[in-house]
Amino acid sequence: MSIIDTNVKNLNKATFFTSFLTLDGSNNANADYSSGVTEFSYTNTDPDNTLFIGDLVLNVKDDGPFNLNQYAGLGTTLTNGLNIYYTDTNGTNRRNIIGTTYNINKNSDYLNYTTDFNLLNNDTGESVLTVNLNFQKNHSNVRLGVTDRIAVELNDNLTNLSEHTFSISGFTYLNSDLI
Repeated sequence: MSIIDTNVKNLNKATFFTSFLTLDGSNNANADYSSGVTEFSYTNTDPDNTLFIGDLVLNVKDDGPFNLNQYAGLGTTLTNGLNIYYTDTNGTNRRNIIGTTYNINKNSDYLNYTTDFNLLNNDTGESVLTVNLNFQKNHSNVRLGVTDRIAVELNDNLTNLSEHTFSISGFTYLNSDLI
């Protein structure tokens, strides 16, 4: 559903929302997740509001140059890759956000889903990759009702990254304002 969709009345009552996807309170996904699937997520716990996510932004920071044919600055591709999806709490209605079941295994894989891709290799040896999956550009948003969640699945060793975060932004609407 789009933010400008006519199925939402009282658009002026919308509240801007931003948050990180987290795991046990941490928002930095730079550990070893190779022993099994690990999920950084955000769950809508507000029974009175529906959340419409317009953007999911991934940031990766590390020492050394990034290459399009590897993941971040790890020097290799990911074995299992990164998957982005949303689902209800029971997992019965799981949908991949990027519209495919193919995981992100290397930096250039993001270019299949967005043109909002910035890779900075600076003179200090530190590199930063920022990817914005902007759902509003496609006139849609990820809708999270109460107990629905958005998640990034990881199943690789990411300990060499200095920072690896996922943030979301959008708007909340009172359920009474949804048609």
